[in-house]
Amino acid sequence: MERLDPIYKVYFDDGTTHEASSELSSLIKTLESVGEAETQGYLAYLADVYQRYLVAKEHFIERSFRSASDFYNPKTLLAGLRLRTFDNAFDSVGKFVKDQKNQGAAELSDPLHWHLTL
Repeated sequence: MERLDPIYKVYFDDGTTHEASSELSSLIKTLESVGEAETQGYLAYLADVYQRYLVAKEHFIERSFRSASDFYNPKTLLAGLRLRTFDNAFDSVGKFVKDQKNQGAAELSDPLHWHLTL
């Protein structure tokens, strides 16, 4: 396999572009060109998504559901609510990243979020 970098390029209506790198250090440089607050917001977003992944892993991915009561119980239902699966990606990113261009780019670059919201 060969690493693809950038993994995609976004073209905006105003003619500007955004390249999403598979390397976090390169992605940070791109975000910093918009501002430090955007960079901090994106990293906070990634931390939030990772925390939800850990919840999903513990309560759903690595667990067997042999009967309905294994799934439909207060502990599992509460864990499901903690995943915020009914949020859309744009609103989820928007809580952390304020620049609309970076919001759109963050939505596209986050396959973990796709998994949790499908």
